[in-house]
Amino acid sequence: MKRVLTALKETLSAGQPVALVSVSNASGATPRAAGAHMAVGRSGLLAGTIGGGAVEHRALMRARDQLDSGRSADHEYVLNRSDVEDLGMICGGDVTVRFYVLDGEHHLAAVEAALLALDAHIPVLLIHGLDGEQAVLLAWSDGTLTGNSLSFDREQLIRALKTVSGRRFEPLPGLFAEPIARAGRAVIFGGGHVGRALAQVLHAVDFPVVVLDDREAFLLPGDYPEGVLLKLADFTDIDFPIAASDYVCIMTRGHKFDQIVQAQVLKTEAAYIGVIGSAHKSRTVARNLKEEYGFTDEDLSRITTPIGLSIMAETPEEIAVSIAAQLIEVRARREQG
Repeated sequence: MKRVLTALKETLSAGQPVALVSVSNASGATPRAAGAHMAVGRSGLLAGTIGGGAVEHRALMRARDQLDSGRSADHEYVLNRSDVEDLGMICGGDVTVRFYVLDGEHHLAAVEAALLALDAHIPVLLIHGLDGEQAVLLAWSDGTLTGNSLSFDREQLIRALKTVSGRRFEPLPGLFAEPIARAGRAVIFGGGHVGRALAQVLHAVDFPVVVLDDREAFLLPGDYPEGVLLKLADFTDIDFPIAASDYVCIMTRGHKFDQIVQAQVLKTEAAYIGVIGSAHKSRTVARNLKEEYGFTDEDLSRITTPIGLSIMAETPEEIAVSIAAQLIEVRARREQG
């Protein structure tokens, strides 16, 4: 999402209109689910994708038309051979694409605020409508609404935002909301080979990433993507807040520190706790956590170990992929409620 927002900002800063093109609804076997988006300028695609193929090609052409007219619109693409607008794809289903035209200082301010929220890992929703005002606003996690307003009942919108979960939704008729910064960071304890590889993969799939290690040499900015937060930590006394929405991955330099970190993380409400290591190591650590720290079997059931999907991974990069795949699944299930 950051690449798309950055493209929107750069285009608006240059005084040019730009279209945020998003899949707002999808049913059946479609190339991308609701939540895919791209930025389109007068020159064509700037960033992102809604799945490629015929749908994206048609959407790019329509986006230019919407930019010329200066108006936003919804358009449905039917991916069935028997339908009127058959796109000649193997997938079958319906895709509704929203073309939202942004133009002017008020849109630029909203995009800049969204980028700041993304960098600060602050959950925020971008809300917009298709009325003549082309208004846009941001809804923060505390219920605050900022930006130029639409014709809606403010209190009714806030109530709707609190009760509806999911990646994208319509909180009120005519309004469209999408998360800009998802709740939940990937907090990686250990900046070794696997930790660095995992940070790369998770950053690529839109997890805000934090890496903690007690060795400065393993926290060099050049070893990580831009935007990954690096923290020097004392594993025996972790001074870092872990939220109930965070995904914790423990892979320190040894079993001793893995165990010490687990004992502290189990006292938090972390959404996910995964620990690297063999089944034998896991049994030994579990026994120690019960005998030395007093944790129960119920407490230990929160821990996923060995971490990652079982795909016979061997290299740090393969292990990182297996862990990232597991976190993607856990995140998706949590977001679906």
